[in-house]
Amino acid sequence: MKIYIKELFRQLRLMFLYDKCIYLYMKIKNYNQNYIFKKNNPLIKLPPDYIMFESFGMNYKDFYLGGIETAKSLIDYFYKYKNLQDCNILEWGCGPARIIRHFPDLINQDCHYFGTDYNAKTISWCKTNIKNINFQINDINPPLNYSDDFFDIVFGISVFTHLSEPNYHKWFNELLRITKPNGIILITTHGDATIMYLNSNDQEKFKYGNVITKSNTLEGHRTFTSYAPKIFMKKLITAKSKILYYKPGQIRDWGVEKDLWIIKK
Repeated sequence: MKIYIKELFRQLRLMFLYDKCIYLYMKIKNYNQNYIFKKNNPLIKLPPDYIMFESFGMNYKDFYLGGIETAKSLIDYFYKYKNLQDCNILEWGCGPARIIRHFPDLINQDCHYFGTDYNAKTISWCKTNIKNINFQINDINPPLNYSDDFFDIVFGISVFTHLSEPNYHKWFNELLRITKPNGIILITTHGDATIMYLNSNDQEKFKYGNVITKSNTLEGHRTFTSYAPKIFMKKLITAKSKILYYKPGQIRDWGVEKDLWIIKK
């Protein structure tokens, strides 16, 4: 029922209204837990509520501690393929730095850290509140303001999931441009496990390798959603790079995982 209601709002081009209602509901639902977390952790810098909600959700504890766990998990992946000594590391689509903010303390090997996002308010908050990371704003379309072959590692969590199919191609080429030869790119996508969120017609298109886009809203925003089948992603990636590791998303108690791709330029 929730999916049908959401699609009705989408067809009526009222996704921002729908999203605002979800935000207010989640803010009320998490109020007590968030109050306790903030009271017990007064030195932890948290973004304004809607900025947090746009990128993750409305639970302060999950945002902060979950960010640490995700950062640790990503770093474990990176160590398998790269020596993390004096590296340039970029989080593309960093949002309010839920993940990249923890990298300096977790790696601590003379690396240099960067974050970029299309949301100007988010980047402004990051620049004011998060230290030891160089933040920049980008457009919804490439290019990024970095030179060719600059980064040893680039990662983007839940970024392609909010882009149109043309921007899959444009942005993947852009990530390759800024990554050093033999550098690593890690990205996530909505894969086969998420097919339950599509209607029967879209499921058939998805099975034949087509990217399915749920739009009628601003591209890049959380309300703009795309689903990329494995066959499409393999073709996109292997045209100019090599797949080092692929982890298909699974259905979990808490929801559905995204597919994870690790790529070598």
